[in-house]
Amino acid sequence: MKFKLQYLILLIGFFGYGQSEGSYWFFNENAGVNFNFCDDNVVTDTDGMVQSDEVGFERYPSVISDKYGNLLFYSDSRTIWNRNHQQFPNASLLNGTDLKGFKNSIILPKPNNPGHYYIFTIDFKGANNLFDDGINSGLNYSEIDMSLDNGLGDVIPNQKDIELITYNPQSTNETIIKTSWMLTAVRGSDCNSYWIITHFQSNFYAFKMDENGVDSNPVISTVAPLQEIGIFNSTGDPYYFGSGQLKSSPDGTKLAIAHSGFVSETQFIDPGSIHVYDFNNTTGLIDNRKDVFAGQNSNDYPVAVEFSPLGDWLYGITAEGDAIDFDVPKRFLRWNLNSDNISDSIEIIEEEGIATGDALQLGNDNKIYRTNIVFDSSNDDYLRYMSVISNPDVNNLDNINYIEFSFLVDINDDLQNTVRTTLPQINRQWFNQRIDIVNNGLSRCELFLCGGQSKNLIANNIEGATYTWFQDGQVLNGETGFILEVTTPGFYEVFIEPNDGRCPIEGNATVLISTEDIPVANDASILQCDEDTDNVTIFNLSEIVEDVSNAAEGVQVKFYETFSNAQSEIAPIPVNYTNTSNPQIIYAVVKNTDNGCINISEVTLEVSSTTANNAILEDCDMGENDGLTTFNLSDANDAITAGLPDGLTISYYPTYEDALLESFPLATNFSNTIPYAQTVYARIENDNACYGISEIQLSVYELPDVELEETLYYCLNTAPDTITLTGGVIDDLPNNYSYEWSTGATTTEIDVNEPGTYTVSVSNTNGCFVNRTITVLASNIATITDIQVTDATFNNSISVFVTGEGIYEFALDNPMGPYQESSLFENVSFGFHTVYVRDIKNDCGIVEQLVSVIGVPKFFTPNGDTHNVFWNVKGISADFQPNTQVLIFDRYGKLLIEVDPLGSGWDGTFNGFDMPTNDYWYVITLEDGRILKGHFTLKR
Repeated sequence: MKFKLQYLILLIGFFGYGQSEGSYWFFNENAGVNFNFCDDNVVTDTDGMVQSDEVGFERYPSVISDKYGNLLFYSDSRTIWNRNHQQFPNASLLNGTDLKGFKNSIILPKPNNPGHYYIFTIDFKGANNLFDDGINSGLNYSEIDMSLDNGLGDVIPNQKDIELITYNPQSTNETIIKTSWMLTAVRGSDCNSYWIITHFQSNFYAFKMDENGVDSNPVISTVAPLQEIGIFNSTGDPYYFGSGQLKSSPDGTKLAIAHSGFVSETQFIDPGSIHVYDFNNTTGLIDNRKDVFAGQNSNDYPVAVEFSPLGDWLYGITAEGDAIDFDVPKRFLRWNLNSDNISDSIEIIEEEGIATGDALQLGNDNKIYRTNIVFDSSNDDYLRYMSVISNPDVNNLDNINYIEFSFLVDINDDLQNTVRTTLPQINRQWFNQRIDIVNNGLSRCELFLCGGQSKNLIANNIEGATYTWFQDGQVLNGETGFILEVTTPGFYEVFIEPNDGRCPIEGNATVLISTEDIPVANDASILQCDEDTDNVTIFNLSEIVEDVSNAAEGVQVKFYETFSNAQSEIAPIPVNYTNTSNPQIIYAVVKNTDNGCINISEVTLEVSSTTANNAILEDCDMGENDGLTTFNLSDANDAITAGLPDGLTISYYPTYEDALLESFPLATNFSNTIPYAQTVYARIENDNACYGISEIQLSVYELPDVELEETLYYCLNTAPDTITLTGGVIDDLPNNYSYEWSTGATTTEIDVNEPGTYTVSVSNTNGCFVNRTITVLASNIATITDIQVTDATFNNSISVFVTGEGIYEFALDNPMGPYQESSLFENVSFGFHTVYVRDIKNDCGIVEQLVSVIGVPKFFTPNGDTHNVFWNVKGISADFQPNTQVLIFDRYGKLLIEVDPLGSGWDGTFNGFDMPTNDYWYVITLEDGRILKGHFTLKR
């Protein structure tokens, strides 16, 4: 049957305020952007011809497209290129017919003169005076006729480089300078005229342009600040800081001006300022200055400004400004124009310590684009990308979504299409707003008719507006509403006069007959479970998408509660839908995503009354005692289906709603996510229809809290004594558990007297167990195998050698220590010492041994005071080298005495007479064969 599709919802994409005349941008170097209204996207264009040349690269380009978004022509202020990127014959730098222009340009349509346009240019001397007449030509305009050059357009010869006076012709200096770089435009309040605006010194000049041409008599508004003309002291020639930028707001009610700098009495240039003014687009008058920014520091030279889409914020860039032609931005800023004190509302977006050159421009997509070239930088990304602010109107600075390297211009990655310092100035207020009248979410410009269907084109519904509809250029008489039903192919347009002070609104669409079949739409049904028996439940409609559409590719399926809504494709219901009756019929719309053709089918929703059994699964913790383990959910299948028909299938889900919607199915081996106790759900189906949903209670039992590993030591020297091994239970009574020892014992503890590895399985009353391992290592008291003594030296030492199963420490002369790990003792005094060795592995005991260290005293004092009365060799005893010979001589070699090494020693006499104070010599022959020779001193 034939039915009509009505689109009653206006879908506004990101080109909600679209104007297709600004669809193309071209700028240095060979860079381009296309804001494609029909496809609702932004793409790079690499065909542009704007590039730097000997005249200089800092020229604001201009570009114009027709109202359908088709490129017409563009310019770099001197040369104009047509839509085929060829130079206009009468505006070509190559053939010497270039325009008088260097610093700035804009292009506007001539009202009520189809195919005629004006380009306005600002001319200053070129940077190198090459290809330039060497003078400032000021503000000029030229008229373009698109019928010339076989429809590609050209400048009308006698309407070229017509100067507009923005200075006092009686002033020599003003006649030389003529104007600043500033240039912008605002559409007149009658929507059939434009104001072309520039600035010089303290005057704004607004020239009106309408269907009759450009009025050379400007409306002059004199407002501060004054931008003075400077005089070079060396030559007396005038100079002027006319750099910066002049921009109009998106609604045309405000102007923003950025003065890069001012003439200085003390230095070459003083920091500049930014101001906002009100603009009357009926009278052309400018007033109500509001100060935004006043430069104070060396990096306070404003170079670029731009309004946000709603005009609530002003964005700007300030620079370090010694060389005006190469401004060096340092800060990216913004100000709240609704603030009572705009200058105090300043916010810093980015602050850079590197030299950059920048421009700002609002795009058709309501985003602000920034060129961000960095001079003398090795980072090519500054040349390859533009920076973008995606949300310029948001109040929270954190949410503006500023991305430095956002839009790729150099898509071929060969640096042949790169970003320099300027962007074309285009304001949506200059043109009629373009709207989407297709509103099908597929294309803004094409609408397909399918079979016997008719469809609606829908414009904005504006109360009191006048609507004129066209088909293939012809007025459709009688069609005066905002909706147009179309049944035949053709090119349709709507022209809207809002009659509320706004300028006209336009829309267009190409209506085509689909050459493809209407998509298949099968009837389907869903049987869903309902556990609370109220006949209301949730249906997952995505389950039947393939059944409804035959799993066709290139289609979209949506669901609606009523047939009327399905026809009009309004108010789609969610795929997780709660029924309102049982049974209930809803409608599926299958749409071909290429042409928009649709088909509609019925979907029956029915609630099942059958139920299934609940089940319980229990298991022990996996080992961390965190209440988690892995369950085999299929272990519950038998309990769930007990008493139910054969042939049922079961799948498991984390929640009841997931089971209803068949979302997030669980694997058969499921690790619980909630410790100790968790409920999951089993969905039971009979022939793909829901039979019931069961609760599965998962319980996790704790493991015994046991010290799983322990190492003990057994002293072999204590055998056959035993040590006790326990079950290792922590913070509980051992008798609350059962035990199975590797020895066969079942007691809480066992006694052992042999090294080895012993294991015990400790079980709790839930049958959960852990295995404990006890390693018994051997230890023993030390066995001293040797002691080596180095004596009769300046550094006597003792080295102790031991064997045994223990770990040993060593001490000298005191069993209480201190002990040391090293078995070497150094700087030991002569005489007798006891070496002690203890086991620290398991404290198996201490062994000791007496050691002799041979040594000779250096002196003795036989003065009868009982101190050092005798001299003898030390370290000799009945057990240590008793057969030692000791001989004493005077200094002349006379033998005085042979001393008994086991006796008290020599008393310092000879034949009953005291020997005098002197040195005496000894020869000691030790029992081990060593001979010691030396001398000592007798002191009296």
